[in-house]
Amino acid sequence: MRKRNPNLFRLVVCSCLMMFLPDKVSFPVLAGETGHRTPRAGEAYQAIVAGIEIEMEADERMESKGIDVGFTWGKLDRSSSLAPYAGFFWDKKTAENKRRFYLILAGIYNFLDFGDSTWNRNGFEYLITWENSTMPLTGEQVLNGREMEGTEIYTGYLQPGIGFGWRHIVHPHHPDNDLKLGLYYEPDYIYFIRAEDTSPAYALASDTFEHRLHFKMRLDAFERNLLEFRHSGWDFGTDLICGCRQRWRDHGFEGQYSGEDTRQYILLKGFSTFCFGIPGLSERHRLLPSLYAAYSPDLLDRYSAAALGHDSNSEDANSLDFPVLYGVTSEEVLANQYFIATLEYRLEVLFFLFLHFRVSGGFLNCQSLQDPARPDSGIQYIRERFRALDAGISSGFLGDSMISFDYGYNWDIKRGEKRGGYALNLDIIKQF
Repeated sequence: MRKRNPNLFRLVVCSCLMMFLPDKVSFPVLAGETGHRTPRAGEAYQAIVAGIEIEMEADERMESKGIDVGFTWGKLDRSSSLAPYAGFFWDKKTAENKRRFYLILAGIYNFLDFGDSTWNRNGFEYLITWENSTMPLTGEQVLNGREMEGTEIYTGYLQPGIGFGWRHIVHPHHPDNDLKLGLYYEPDYIYFIRAEDTSPAYALASDTFEHRLHFKMRLDAFERNLLEFRHSGWDFGTDLICGCRQRWRDHGFEGQYSGEDTRQYILLKGFSTFCFGIPGLSERHRLLPSLYAAYSPDLLDRYSAAALGHDSNSEDANSLDFPVLYGVTSEEVLANQYFIATLEYRLEVLFFLFLHFRVSGGFLNCQSLQDPARPDSGIQYIRERFRALDAGISSGFLGDSMISFDYGYNWDIKRGEKRGGYALNLDIIKQF
């Protein structure tokens, strides 16, 4: 999420007029360039669209703040799933990019990531994080693509973190281009509360403190366009999490999750994404391959497994580490291992209007019932292959904002006794 320029509402009107006034449209290139050149984030830009002159000033991109609202909607076996979200975000860098601050504030969910290296010349940082989720609504577990009746509970966590790390600015030397290494200690508190619809046979896990060691590495070497989409470059990241619950017990139907087996866990995750042009075509045409993978040797439970689903396709440097599983409802799949490969073709129709076409595939080692007809049967991990397609559109919108919409279909996700599911996401970002 980064700052966008304030003339995008006029561009929406212009794009409609272009269908009728093609002879009055011109896209001047920047001085010294020939052919089409996609305008980059932060640089000054001028264009004449349908006779309207658009002028955008240069921006150092050291600070952005605004509101992000949207939802993911999809169909499960017996009902629909709607996952709305809304929050305030603030991304700020100061002291010659040696102090960074990233905040998401939504009340029921909040996140803070702070790093400071002003006290030395070698890039070493002290790190502070905070994350909490205190959802006022019950969450229902989904297994085999089917809602598990009686599993509705209230659950949440409070997770502070302190750490030490190192940060180095990398090419192409924009504010979000850096290599970050960090080791965190995260002592969080997890709680569980029965709801009105919780089955008497469903045992809650223990309210407990959890101690986590978290190693994190991030590299972002992307150049971005005016809407902060990746234009060229690559990134890479990995997380190694070692967790131990202070006290833990059997939980689920008939103790499906063994307290002894799930009290401690290790989870390793990694990702890498790329963006480049297509030989023989202009900069309007981009290919964006991405790879996401995770591995755990442990039997992760409902609260430690990786939760995957069809969520926002946000491309800011703070969000690219989250994989998107197209055609699946939000956080539907719980996995201890996965490999997700996606190839996106993106077309720049106008410098503020983009079309996205994605094909995705891989495998998921996902939680499943040993006997799908019995919700109290044991839990096992089954490896499932998947294939998915997705199409979307992104555009500048009313008053310095951006709107994105996409629809995905997954051929292999389970829906009870059948396979195949779909999901869509709508996301609106309003800058201040």
